[in-house]
Amino acid sequence: MVKIGIANLPLHYGQAPRWLFKRMVSLSKGIVEVLIYEYGKDEFLKRISDPFWFQALSCVLGYDWHSSGTTTVTCGA
Repeated sequence: MVKIGIANLPLHYGQAPRWLFKRMVSLSKGIVEVLIYEYGKDEFLKRISDPFWFQALSCVLGYDWHSSGTTTVTCGA
């Protein structure tokens, strides 16, 4: 499947709210543990390196889909 398109990703200043980041940490821990248990470390690394999957993970964790801090906050969580 060919994936093409454009997304406008505006820069936002500031930081993720503390309450949101704490929830993201808890939820991401559970997701990563299940993925590694079910599919192994190699599959997790393959998925996390896919930009579409990574963006979807950020959204699942509760981060705004078009926020400029998605990568930093998701990796931090």
